[in-house]
Amino acid sequence: MRTPIVLLAVAAVAAASGCTSAARSAVPGDPVSPAGPACTSASLRARLAGTDTGLGRSATTIELSGGSATICRLRGAPALDLLDAHGDRVRAAVPAPGSAPQVVVVSHAGVASFVVTYRDFDSVTGRACTPVTALGIGLPGDAGRITLAAELAPCGQVSVSEFRSGVGQVN
Repeated sequence: MRTPIVLLAVAAVAAASGCTSAARSAVPGDPVSPAGPACTSASLRARLAGTDTGLGRSATTIELSGGSATICRLRGAPALDLLDAHGDRVRAAVPAPGSAPQVVVVSHAGVASFVVTYRDFDSVTGRACTPVTALGIGLPGDAGRITLAAELAPCGQVSVSEFRSGVGQVN
């Protein structure tokens, strides 16, 4: 009969110390819990997941996958630099208008994504714009950068969406 009393005592201590959700926060992929530390450029891999083009605009989806056994979280949008062949910054993308950022949990088997949207020709001349050869992806709160080879020739403003779970295009 002592076991229930001990369990109640442990639960009371956990509640008093603010650890009421400690067991839940360790569950990978739990959409309610902001499990794990913030993702870093060293903890994720990036790849081009695809590009959709229509009516002179392109949307390129970038997939981020966990490369370690631990989980991490993302919130908001990446800082995105468009890079030339020498790795120098040509320009930066701006965050796309959207809703309040949500926490996205990335496990070792899970993925997150974001979408880069741009016009794919000069509206005055009808020609392609200056190409970039890579994207520099900065994660919130991380000083590092993931460099991803990408051939695009964006014109005008380039926007970047917030992080989302899984891989999907902007609607």
